[in-house]
Amino acid sequence: MWRDLLSRFGQASQLVVSMQHSMHVDAHLDRVLDQFAPSTIWKYVATVRQFMSTCNDSGIDPVSITPVQLADLLMTASLAKSTDGGSSHQTTIKALRRCAKMAQITTWDFFYDPIVDSFLKQKRLIDRKEAPPLPLWTIVQFERRVLMSSCPESQVIILGSFLLMCWTSMRFADMQRVSLKSFVYDPHSLRGTCWRSKTTVRGQPFGLVSSGLMSEGSFTWVLKFLWAMDQILTRLHLDDLDFVLPAFRDDLLVVPLEPMSYASALQHLRKFIHAPWRTLDSPIKHLSLNYSLHSLKVTFLSWSNQLAEKILPELRMLQGHHRSSAHQSMRLYSRDDVLGALRCQTILRKELLRGWRPMIPLHRGGQLPMVEPAVQIERFRKQADDLSLTWFACQDHTPLPAPEPQSNELGDSSDSYASSDSESSTASADPAPPTRAPPQHTAGASDEILLACRRQKCHMLIACPDTTIEFVWYAGSHYKPACGVRMSNFSVTIHESYDPQMLPCQHAGCKKAFLTSGHLQGP
Repeated sequence: MWRDLLSRFGQASQLVVSMQHSMHVDAHLDRVLDQFAPSTIWKYVATVRQFMSTCNDSGIDPVSITPVQLADLLMTASLAKSTDGGSSHQTTIKALRRCAKMAQITTWDFFYDPIVDSFLKQKRLIDRKEAPPLPLWTIVQFERRVLMSSCPESQVIILGSFLLMCWTSMRFADMQRVSLKSFVYDPHSLRGTCWRSKTTVRGQPFGLVSSGLMSEGSFTWVLKFLWAMDQILTRLHLDDLDFVLPAFRDDLLVVPLEPMSYASALQHLRKFIHAPWRTLDSPIKHLSLNYSLHSLKVTFLSWSNQLAEKILPELRMLQGHHRSSAHQSMRLYSRDDVLGALRCQTILRKELLRGWRPMIPLHRGGQLPMVEPAVQIERFRKQADDLSLTWFACQDHTPLPAPEPQSNELGDSSDSYASSDSESSTASADPAPPTRAPPQHTAGASDEILLACRRQKCHMLIACPDTTIEFVWYAGSHYKPACGVRMSNFSVTIHESYDPQMLPCQHAGCKKAFLTSGHLQGP
């Protein structure tokens, strides 16, 4: 489509003229397109082609069109939009501007003319349409269906993909740009990488809590979804797959595999919202047309916003894969982008299991919300002994052996600490992530301390048993400043030793902790 469009411009395009004698025309044209997402290119090129067809039907040369003629055509296109599927004023102008810049069309230098620019600056008050989040009832029904032994393979894949979008707050287009080789699964989480997204060409990591809402054992909807994909990829002898949701036709997998289209996925979502596998009618069957695939992305973001007192904005930002200019450098050199999202999902899951229920807004602002159907979250404890993965190389969950105690050549009395750690690791029945012991404040200077520095002021950290309050997360444990000030990992730097150049906090809690640790002299 791009090459055909350039051929229509001919000598009016400086890009075509400059590459007439080049031996690598295709490579150059591909590189020009590579800076945009394929969906964006498709939308812009299709819009420009449609605009040029409208020009030809109106007897106007699209290359030498004037601003007034363009304005008249935009008015004509707006009248035909409802019947002929035309594009909006904003889409047409943006596509023409982008095409003029990429193809270097010198005769199209008037797109910033006041009469053309006025179509983008209309002051009409139009309510912005937003996709509402899905109700909790729907999420529970999706997960419950995947866990059923009678659930067919097609529904496991489709519903599992919808749950994956919901828990990770990913767009449908981004999920269809995920390499399955990037999946890393363990009993606690599933992580992966989107190789290209709407907001970045470098891709972005994502993660979700693998237990879901209903599973207490190792048999979860995430594992069953991976197992179903594993069976397909092994059966077809594929080395990799760069999309998550494959296409189905009449509940049969399309072979060779191809990504499911947006229209087909939307049809499946609105069909499964009714929960057709149930004998009872769905309580939200009259609302299915209100939801779109974008509802899957905004569900957890809407819920976390309603728990603003327990979920910090930084965690919600990471859950939604948003970038903060204030922490751009810190995020650039960070390798734990997924941990904040996992923390957000953990808090949401804990509150939902405690009985908290989110509201579903019908409109923006203060209108009456839709009624959330009553739902009781069932809990299952089942071990996945019969599900083994062969294609995915992430099924081995054997914990690493405990480190052997090392002899101290200097004669320090440190063997007791090594032996106690070894005994505690072998005494536990279930493998658990390593946690850092709380700082012990004893008389005299102690090396076992944990400090958080912010704005050139150093705070003493103590263990925080209340995990519902977000403070500092470090080495698998929660900590809070002894003085009680609220802070998060995004605003502090963690130190395991005290530097005399640090400025200790003089509030009562931190001051007492510094005094008992021997790093601050009292009056």
